Amino acid sequence: MTSNDPMIRVMIVDDSPELIHMLLEDLQGEFAVTAALNAEEALQLLADSERPDIILLDINMPGMNGYEACEVIKSDPALVDIDVIFLSSNNSTEEIARGLAVGGSDYLVKPYSSSVLKTKLAHAQRLREQRLQLRAEAKNANDLVMTVLSETGALGVVVNFLRSSLANETSAQLMSGLLEALSNYGLNAVAYFKAGDILECNATHEISSMLELELIERMHGSDQSLTNIGNKFLLVQRHCVLLIKNMPADEVKRGALQDNLQIILEGGKCKIKLFFNSTTTGRQTAATY
Repeated sequence: MTSNDPMIRVMIVDDSPELIHMLLEDLQGEFAVTAALNAEEALQLLADSERPDIILLDINMPGMNGYEACEVIKSDPALVDIDVIFLSSNNSTEEIARGLAVGGSDYLVKPYSSSVLKTKLAHAQRLREQRLQLRAEAKNANDLVMTVLSETGALGVVVNFLRSSLANETSAQLMSGLLEALSNYGLNAVAYFKAGDILECNATHEISSMLELELIERMHGSDQSLTNIGNKFLLVQRHCVLLIKNMPADEVKRGALQDNLQIILEGGKCKIKLFFNSTTTGRQTAATY
């Protein structure tokens, strides 16, 4: 941020006056900061005053908790673009999934580090700016999915991806083809593949929130699973994780997409394994000379 840029506006919501004081000391001078001691007070401030860019939101508070407050914020069209970073001493996988489901962007574990806090705020602001820019160009995902799934093109997307993946010579080409296939369904996604310690690749349509990246890292290597997280969908197979950020709400369309996504991901996983085996064989051959 240059000296001519407006300060990022941050709201702190926590029932601990001591923690609010510490955060104010860390952020004042670099950020425009407001504070509230509970969720109800924060929601009133959001209605009455200039809206923040980012909210640091405690989870465990008397009355309305942080998850409930985040749901209220994300359900309001006037507030939905505010990024929410949860403040918590608990960052279990279950808590991360719950935070992602209600629309959170990140977690800040208490006690916190000042440098980590500022890094997370900077990332959240970049995420927000890119999201607003992409929205101006985006199509309505549900309408596009309805069109694709109502025509014979739904299975064609799968076939085209599998056919093109056979010709891919690098993991970068494969990931590009995967994103193109998902775009044809109107989906915004993060894909992560890893085989052994040699080959690792990922792709995304846009910058990912820290909460999304943390969940993907934790889920990689887990047993195969399908998980609905709010309007998001997490598909986990061995060697790969696929997070769809904007699954349609309609259950029929959602179910049809899930079936096709499993086939696409299975095809991508098989190709990644071929790349891995080729890389391993090449290293072994080179080692004999």
